[in-house]
Amino acid sequence: MRDLQFYIVLSLGLLLGACGKDDNRVCTQADFIGTFTGTTVCGNGGVADATVTVSAGATDTELSIDVEGSLLTVDIDGCSFSGAQKDSNVDLQYFGELNGNEIEVTLRGLVFMVPIDCTSTGNK
Repeated sequence: MRDLQFYIVLSLGLLLGACGKDDNRVCTQADFIGTFTGTTVCGNGGVADATVTVSAGATDTELSIDVEGSLLTVDIDGCSFSGAQKDSNVDLQYFGELNGNEIEVTLRGLVFMVPIDCTSTGNK
């Protein structure tokens, strides 16, 4: 009887553990493409209306993202993306994710020695 109780408890634990959030979502390039409208919030407290336009990149795992005139090239990893730009005037990291019809894009770093820390969120 104890063995049966043990297996029931073990089975319930495994069953409940399997019901966790699925962080391995897979998005295709086509899922990202479109125009998203929303807001941009920056670390300095600034808030503004924002438009994020996503188009196809050079490969199936690359996107071109226009955030209010800043053109970013990113690589897709599941439903997340990331990229970077570094030269004499820019040292910028950008990353984000797609969750259904909502996109979030974060830019952090320095542009002409000015700190940037802004997140744009929008819906299709």
